[in-house]
Amino acid sequence: MVKFYQHTSSFEHAWDNVTYAFWLRYPNPFASHVVGCDVIDRQVDPDTGVLRTTRLILKQGVLPRWGRNLIKNPDAYIIEESEVDPRTQTMTTRTKNLNHVRVMQVEETQIFTVHPENPKW
Repeated sequence: MVKFYQHTSSFEHAWDNVTYAFWLRYPNPFASHVVGCDVIDRQVDPDTGVLRTTRLILKQGVLPRWGRNLIKNPDAYIIEESEVDPRTQTMTTRTKNLNHVRVMQVEETQIFTVHPENPKW
């Protein structure tokens, strides 16, 4: 069974502030389930100026009772790949879980762009 969900939001802040906040989200005292977030690769394309980053995120949580028989270890390893294009002011991130994929695979794509009607936020 496949489920798909799409959500669109507008942040009333400049693109560079929104994307900067993305990088500052971990570590975060309000996200105590995130135990670690490590950059494992980072490159800037000399021709395009695009920044490509790969991060490994470790999340720990409490499994619901129904999930404890399916998953013995609640630790979840997440891979996050991102591209930031300063010329087009576009940031694209893709995350997916690396373990527990036989039970559930979660993939997320986020695209941050300048608001088309109000480029100042």
